[in-house]
Amino acid sequence: YYPSEDSVVLNQLRTQNVKTLNNSLIAGLNHELSPAFSIRVTNRLQLVKEKDALSLYGKNDQTSAYDRFDNSGYNALERHHNENSHVWGILYKRKDLRVSSSLNLLSVQLRSNLITTGGKPVQKETRLLPGVSMEYKNLSVTYSQSIVVPSLGYLSPVPNRSNPYYIVYGNPDLKLGEQRRLDASFSHYNTQKRMNLNLSLDGSMIEHDVILKKTIDVSGVESVMPVNWDGTKVLRSNVSISKEVVKSQDFQLS
Repeated sequence: YYPSEDSVVLNQLRTQNVKTLNNSLIAGLNHELSPAFSIRVTNRLQLVKEKDALSLYGKNDQTSAYDRFDNSGYNALERHHNENSHVWGILYKRKDLRVSSSLNLLSVQLRSNLITTGGKPVQKETRLLPGVSMEYKNLSVTYSQSIVVPSLGYLSPVPNRSNPYYIVYGNPDLKLGEQRRLDASFSHYNTQKRMNLNLSLDGSMIEHDVILKKTIDVSGVESVMPVNWDGTKVLRSNVSISKEVVKSQDFQLS
């Protein structure tokens, strides 16, 4: 962006008040059916209250204080996030092998209060999410599914124009996302060579993911808005090798 003759310098004070209250209650039961099989039941209740308020103040020419409240830039919203999870799982173990599978009945309810505009959208989702994990010696593989809740800051219906050249729009119609994730890891430590090897690989797919859609007008002003996007794929890998060099009992270098 190249400023034009019509560009002006804005003197303003921008304050943002973000509050989060998170409460959770977890209860679980494990029962051994035999030396090889056991079952577990877990219930988790989570209650989250969030609030995000943005205020703009202009400069008072007489007092030089930033106390002129800009009503057009005020934006406030809050959300009550209730989540109830019931997990039933079974575990099989034999020598160095451990295999577990689970079913998670997850209920999510979001009640938002768009204070500035008066809207009160409600979202409810109930899903049955499977999970599987396997551990054999130093190798671990896990598959899981989860529900992804959009950030509260993405829901604001009032544009953030505190920077007139970079305008941020919200989207109160964002949907809940669903993530499928596969993780694998391997570790090995050679005691003779004092060498440690760590490998990890994880991939995920997200339906109704949240991405930022950007547009630039003819004058160079950027506008961004969060939107849902299907089919996001992420793949990450990591390799770590470390070796210890011991010079004496009191000094170690790796």
